[in-house]
Amino acid sequence: MILIMPVLSLCSCTQLLYSVYGIKQMESLTEYDIIKLTKKYNIPTNDSYALNKNFLKLLKQIEDSLNTENIKNHYQPLQAIYYDQNRNMCSYYVNCYAGGFPNLKWNRKHSLEFFPPTTQAPIDSIISLDQFIQYFQILDPSQQAPTIESEYIILVFWSRFMGRQSKRFIRLIQHNASLGRNHKIKIIYVNNDNMFLE
Repeated sequence: MILIMPVLSLCSCTQLLYSVYGIKQMESLTEYDIIKLTKKYNIPTNDSYALNKNFLKLLKQIEDSLNTENIKNHYQPLQAIYYDQNRNMCSYYVNCYAGGFPNLKWNRKHSLEFFPPTTQAPIDSIISLDQFIQYFQILDPSQQAPTIESEYIILVFWSRFMGRQSKRFIRLIQHNASLGRNHKIKIIYVNNDNMFLE
């Protein structure tokens, strides 16, 4: 009993911590569920996709072959990856670098107050923009595959289970993109809830 009590107290602390951060129970989402969430999160439905579960296999293959620390960033639920006109990653935001309590602090050092923003996480070339797009699943039959003809492309990975952290993150990236009025910018939103259930 003495050994069980600390474990139980840790479990309730974890639940409490999740609650304070606004993190929800993970659930499988249908295309319809994701479309409903896009409206709630102020995401344009035509620019919204789901991440195919096979993306996890790609990450594992890369991890096995490269054995790099950078691959861990691509496993995270909240990410914004900025690509420039040459399709090179030029800025990268990942939840594990944000810190903060009870909300993640994405705008440390005011980096999101100009466009394109200073990178928060190490930039890498592990996965190209074209590779990412191969794993984006269309949510609605009338929708088309994402076009990447813009000067800047921003991939925003988000999830329902990250609750208000997702909402805040999406809003911040949208605001940041609005600062680049002189550039042609395309934001592609990718829900990744189902990947974390694999």
